[in-house]
Amino acid sequence: MAFCYQKSAPLIPTLPISHSRSKTTMKHKHMLLIVLVTTIALVLAACQTGGKAKNPNPNMPEGVTNITWQWVELIEQAPASQSVVPAPENYTITFKDDGTVAIKADCNQVSGKYTWGQDLKIELGPSTRAACGPQSLDQQYLELLSQVVTGGLDGGKLYLETAGGEKRMGFQKAK
Repeated sequence: MAFCYQKSAPLIPTLPISHSRSKTTMKHKHMLLIVLVTTIALVLAACQTGGKAKNPNPNMPEGVTNITWQWVELIEQAPASQSVVPAPENYTITFKDDGTVAIKADCNQVSGKYTWGQDLKIELGPSTRAACGPQSLDQQYLELLSQVVTGGLDGGKLYLETAGGEKRMGFQKAK
């Protein structure tokens, strides 16, 4: 330890400082500052949405997403028939903005994904697997949804169709 004496000040102990050590400390502080500023910039950039998020399904008709739709009818081409779905509240589908779908198939819940580009494709994902009973349409409903290739709104109803329009599922907004 070295001592410095100044005329008007008392004796003050000082430590010798190595020139290379102070350069190293300054480099570390400079690097820490760069890392800190970069981290803050990245966090702020991640938080910015820049307005409305880009829709992953640009061909989705207006007024379809974030609405729970109840399956109310099935129209078949061959043989030509139209069936009313009993208890439509047990057969629902909700298309979400993020490209996911929530499905109620009678006593089972199903999640999945959808894409609505040139064609509509519904990919069924994880589900509960309860036996809903012999009168249930849960298996038919899920099978039809997995075969859907197109859809659209007509007179306030949502229609989903299989290839060639062979089967057309009609949905109304849940009450």
